[in-house]
Amino acid sequence: MYSGTARRCLVRMRPLSRERPSGLAVFPPAIVLALAAACDSGRDTAQTLHSQVRDRAGVTIVENARPAPGSRLGWRIGETPAVSIGEEEGDPGEMIFDVRDATRLADGRIVVANAGTSDVRVFAADGTYLETWGRQGDGPGEEWFSSPAGPMAMPHPFGRSTIAAIWSALAVVAPTDRYELRAYQSDGALVKIIRRDHESRSPTQAELGSELAERYAGVSEARRTSLLAETAEMPLVEFFPAFEALQSDPLWHLWVQEYRFPGQDRNVWTVFDADGRVQGFVETPPGLDVFEIGEDYVLGRAMDEFDVERVQLWPLEMG
Repeated sequence: MYSGTARRCLVRMRPLSRERPSGLAVFPPAIVLALAAACDSGRDTAQTLHSQVRDRAGVTIVENARPAPGSRLGWRIGETPAVSIGEEEGDPGEMIFDVRDATRLADGRIVVANAGTSDVRVFAADGTYLETWGRQGDGPGEEWFSSPAGPMAMPHPFGRSTIAAIWSALAVVAPTDRYELRAYQSDGALVKIIRRDHESRSPTQAELGSELAERYAGVSEARRTSLLAETAEMPLVEFFPAFEALQSDPLWHLWVQEYRFPGQDRNVWTVFDADGRVQGFVETPPGLDVFEIGEDYVLGRAMDEFDVERVQLWPLEMG
């Protein structure tokens, strides 16, 4: 079983300001200690999780310790997906390619945004193809190409960005260059800042080379040679991003995916409760890019052993 909870609201990754916040005044802290053991908290091993909460000019600031390495919450994800959508050949409606997103509707239907054909596919709760919404346009398609400006015009494999997610009635905005999540009301007012201990790590030249080689492995040899030549002088960034994805679920847990360093395929998430206090780590299946987390499922995209793209729904049990 994978230790894993669970409906997020979809918000796209957007390049936002990278300006760092101004210094914070120090106030006497209110220490909140969550003493947890498997018998009464759903955690696999007993551990003490520390959260320090304070207020600064009406903004709640929650400082969290990192859960113990190797620890996991007692939430469980099934050994195999309950639903798997996608076929290598057969009914064109079941053949998906370059899926950008998916969601499960209240009636159980699964809706898939299939960028490969510029349409939206609708599937029954058991994964049976039902219908297609929209269609591919007649105009010219888009082809990714490297800019004549050179390697610096390309996104850096380890580059930092700003990502966002809806969390309860708040919008969480988070630059990935530090472990800090800022939550805003609908009127734009900052109401909460959540931080978690994080140790920055610098990438090596070997890791950059390995990442680029893997990224271009699926293109033709001539194209791969050209791309690797264009990126040969790409500089290293100072640090890897602090994390790489945000999700929320119907119980208003906030999920933050740990950054996967080169060579790592484990998907580990830090889960925070509705108040922003750390609860522990959850692990989702390797190779699964998570689109949505529901109360009893995790929905995402994966490639099977034959490199066939699949949208999978995995059962989830919260402790």
